[in-house]
Amino acid sequence: LRRLQAGALRRPAADTAASALFFSLYRSFDCICRGEIIYLNSAKPGASRPERKNGGSIMHFTSYLQDRQLTVALTGEIDHHCAKEYMQHISEKIESYTPAVCVLDFQEVTFMDSSGIAVVIHALRQMAQLGGRLQLQSIAEQPMKVLRAAGIEKIVEIKEAIR
Repeated sequence: LRRLQAGALRRPAADTAASALFFSLYRSFDCICRGEIIYLNSAKPGASRPERKNGGSIMHFTSYLQDRQLTVALTGEIDHHCAKEYMQHISEKIESYTPAVCVLDFQEVTFMDSSGIAVVIHALRQMAQLGGRLQLQSIAEQPMKVLRAAGIEKIVEIKEAIR
């Protein structure tokens, strides 16, 4: 990474995976050196951007990295229509930044069915492969009922719940 900052590494050809990795590493290293939070989608928390429409509702992704803790704020409804997209998004962030802790923030989740359990289990498996931990936070009543019915609190740390 220091070679990146010193300009000792050449920029890869445009539109390649190596080019994307190069800029991701450079940006991460630059932010870490300045002690800043890395906003993974260039948005500050609370200023999320729409990714896709699902039956009239917009699904947003906001994620940021600070002190090797990746926080992913989930929003809207987590059902079979969008669970796969959530899993892909979370997987990309975990693979890119290899955090020690991944926090899934459910504060803006309005509905969740059993597909949401799959999202949590998928993230748990990825973090276990890295030797990291998964935490859930700010879970509203309805999603908490679904998670409790599955016994998720026995295998994943829940930091706080909304009552």
